[in-house]
Amino acid sequence: MAELKGLYDKILAGDETAEWLKDTMLLEVDTMTNDQVVEHIENVKNIVNEYKDIVVH
Repeated sequence: MAELKGLYDKILAGDETAEWLKDTMLLEVDTMTNDQVVEHIENVKNIVNEYKDIVVH
């Protein structure tokens, strides 16, 4: 999880993201805690598992 969160933080710190934040008036980014990352991943997994049959067909 720490590695995934580190990658996410790098994206948020990148020049392209900083420019987008400036252009969209989002002046602050509040990154997720490790617990929030785990919860998010579990939510995505649950969504994928629930709808995979519909998407595949």
